[in-house]
Amino acid sequence: MGGRWEWLAVAAAGTVLYVADALQQQAVQASAYGLAAVTVLAGALVRARARGGGDRGLDGA
Repeated sequence: MGGRWEWLAVAAAGTVLYVADALQQQAVQASAYGLAAVTVLAGALVRARARGGGDRGLDGA
C-alpha cells in the first residue's frame, strides 16, 4: 500500500460493508468496493502521469 491516500477508499468500503450488511444491502456493498477499486486505479494513474510514465503509446515505446 505504501501510504498512498487512495487506499483509504478501501477502508471506507469496509465500513460500508459492515453497515450495509446490517441493513441487508448487498448492492451497496458491491458498489462501495467497485468505487474503491476505481479510486485506487485512478490514484495510480495520476501518480504515473506525474512521474511521466503515462505518456507511452500502445507499443510501449
